Amino acid sequence: MSKRSDLYPMRTFAFLLSSILFLGANSVWAQKESPSAEPPLSPRKAYIATYAKWATKEMKRTGIPASITLAQGILESGNGQSRLATEGNNHFGIKCHDGWKGKTMFVDDDKPNECFRVYRDPKQSYKDHSDFLLGRSRYDGLHSGSAGLCGLGTRPESGRIRHQPHLRRKAHQNH
Repeated sequence: MSKRSDLYPMRTFAFLLSSILFLGANSVWAQKESPSAEPPLSPRKAYIATYAKWATKEMKRTGIPASITLAQGILESGNGQSRLATEGNNHFGIKCHDGWKGKTMFVDDDKPNECFRVYRDPKQSYKDHSDFLLGRSRYDGLHSGSAGLCGLGTRPESGRIRHQPHLRRKAHQNH
């Protein structure tokens, strides 16, 4: 056997190895140069994309604008990332109140160790939120009169504004 024939398998191996390395390097370079897929959504946009259909279904069922439901869900649940939302599927911070017979969890809120409702899924939380707004006398001003539900959160006598003087003054100035 000649020395030339001994080099043939080595040359073939070297050629294949260099080809693989060259193609691999080009593949990595092409991935860096090509535009990547859509950037990930912000937590707020992801929340809206996930829950908009439920808010819309509740709007059709109850008349509460989906934008208001989503806005409250975003604020109360920290874009769906709060402990209440992740562990209790409670996107609206609804407390136990009298008559609640479902599961509960205790979280520090206005006071230490307050009782909050736990839902089997976020959809149940959305439905209960609508029913809660429509069924509690505390929120009567939201769905009566000319402002209706579009005035949610801005009417001085409604909800949290009633209990927070600085917000009440601001609401009166804008009313």
